[in-house]
Amino acid sequence: MARQSPRFPSRKAIAQDDLEWRISMSSFTAIRWFGGISLAAALLFGPGIAWAQNPHFVSADDSINSDGALVASWKEAGLGNNQLITYELSADASATCNCVTKSGQCPSAANKQVITEPVSAMGTFSSGKNGQISQSLTAGPPTCGASSPPTCGGGQTFKLVSVTYANIELEDQTNQIFATTLQSPLSRTFFTCPNQ
Repeated sequence: MARQSPRFPSRKAIAQDDLEWRISMSSFTAIRWFGGISLAAALLFGPGIAWAQNPHFVSADDSINSDGALVASWKEAGLGNNQLITYELSADASATCNCVTKSGQCPSAANKQVITEPVSAMGTFSSGKNGQISQSLTAGPPTCGASSPPTCGGGQTFKLVSVTYANIELEDQTNQIFATTLQSPLSRTFFTCPNQ
């Protein structure tokens, strides 16, 4: 039986295999290159987006207005554009009410009443195009109640004479952060009984 000579790939087959190998490696290199770019972009720009939205109170202050209500005003920045942010103002209020005559007298110390209760107010505001909110909320005061007998005598008014707010807090509930520059407690006296 005649011995067969070993068959070697032709030059054409070798060239074809080489071409396919080069194409495969080029595709693999391109995938690695674009994958690297995508990863780099995520690392570079991803944190940038997070840093751009950095909610913080620029300022915040509180006061008691002429009606005895607690008022908190603030400016918050770093919110991102056109975001709806919900705030809550809360405090523990203590109001002193007294019967006062038309002539400005307080007829009896027994007609004085201290009302203690929590007060709060909420509001939702848009950050607009600049990512900031400058607003205010008003809470309280406790209501003194009716002036009619037996609370007060005829012609007398059950009047708010002083109010105190303690544990005052202003919270950005959306981002769960608090204003840290509010004064607490706050007190204001509106009327002092001349005979007490």
